[in-house]
Amino acid sequence: MEQTDSTGEIVEKPSLTEEQATRLAERLYGFKVETLRPLDSYDDLNFHVIVDGDTSSPHGYTLKVTNDVFEAQNQMMTFLADKGFPVPQAVPNLWGHVMTLENLRRSDNGGCSENLVRLLTYLPGTVYHDVPMTVALAYEAGVFLAKVQEALKDFSHPSLHRPNYAWSLAGVASLEKYTHCLHDDRAKEIITKIVQTFAKKVLPRMDELPQGQFFIVLTLNHLERLSYLFTLKKKLNLITGINLTRLSLL
Repeated sequence: MEQTDSTGEIVEKPSLTEEQATRLAERLYGFKVETLRPLDSYDDLNFHVIVDGDTSSPHGYTLKVTNDVFEAQNQMMTFLADKGFPVPQAVPNLWGHVMTLENLRRSDNGGCSENLVRLLTYLPGTVYHDVPMTVALAYEAGVFLAKVQEALKDFSHPSLHRPNYAWSLAGVASLEKYTHCLHDDRAKEIITKIVQTFAKKVLPRMDELPQGQFFIVLTLNHLERLSYLFTLKKKLNLITGINLTRLSLL
């Protein structure tokens, strides 16, 4: 499956069977995997791993296989965890590394590709996508994101300074070439007008607007990603964690 990466280049999404993922987790981390199940993903592969006899992470782990390097993301999660935010944490493998580059055989076509593999502690709960949207919950999500945004003003990493970033608002004008994919003519008309207005009135003044190393507010424009961003406590619908692997680094 092909995806577009942060620079707009086409890359292939990793392809592994559950058996391959189990062997990978056991080889790299020395675990005895009890259960492993796929999780939702966009441009990477995610698996929820429960380990036999492990007590250091009672809710298990998230095994992530991707085509890109996320050193900044790992450092950001550690940064926020130190400030008391409920975020996943990177787990070192048997060699003490929080990431490793593996040459893996694809399950879909039998070819081989290099993939970055890392393991994160698992955040239990119900994802934002699976609960009814309410005004109170939307407000709580906004407050939570604002607190994270404020904390990240003190965080920086070289990879956050990237030109031609596909998810940046600076590239909104390029969205117009994709409106032909919309089947609803009214939606196409509205989106085209918004994009053209933004390009005409906002883009020329971008340098006058607040700039940040990491601008979480921008992710509110990507509702598909936002809907899987939070974990919530069942029944109470209280936000109990934030999955930063869902956020776009700017």
